[in-house]
Amino acid sequence: TTLVEVGTQYGKSTRRILDALTWLGLKARVLCYDTVDQVRYFGPRDATLTVTDLTGRFRTDVLDAHQPGLIFLDVHAHALLREAIAETMAQGNCLLAIHDCGRGLCNPKMTIGRDDPGVSSLTGVWERHILAELFGIDDPLDPRLDDCATASHWLRIFDTPHGLALIVPIAWIAAPTA
Repeated sequence: TTLVEVGTQYGKSTRRILDALTWLGLKARVLCYDTVDQVRYFGPRDATLTVTDLTGRFRTDVLDAHQPGLIFLDVHAHALLREAIAETMAQGNCLLAIHDCGRGLCNPKMTIGRDDPGVSSLTGVWERHILAELFGIDDPLDPRLDDCATASHWLRIFDTPHGLALIVPIAWIAAPTA
């Protein structure tokens, strides 16, 4: 199994992923992507960091090249975030975890441009906007966004300090038994 993290920064989340894999006794290749190498919390023997911008290449460089079982997204750039979520959902065979989906980080009236690299918690982040669009909900702060589904995927946003979303292919969800 391959796990992919996009938006590694210092590698704090990567370290948690690596420790969880060890604790669970699971063997998995961990691949990390970011536009700059600032990693402090893991080494090259633990995970592989690739320094590149995946915008416009997410499907070929991540989905097609590695067929990951889990992707953890912690990026704020609108174009890459939307591409990664939409392409992963279109492929339909991967669990997607997305950081920073909490209502408190969402500015429903974003004034920053979608191509502005300065997006942050001060401006509001794009995660809930993109999820609302892809799941057919008009308002990114609508509580229905926290637990909804399309014909192919189920979305659940957990109320953590920053918000964590999981998108699961419907085919992975077991039918209830009698």
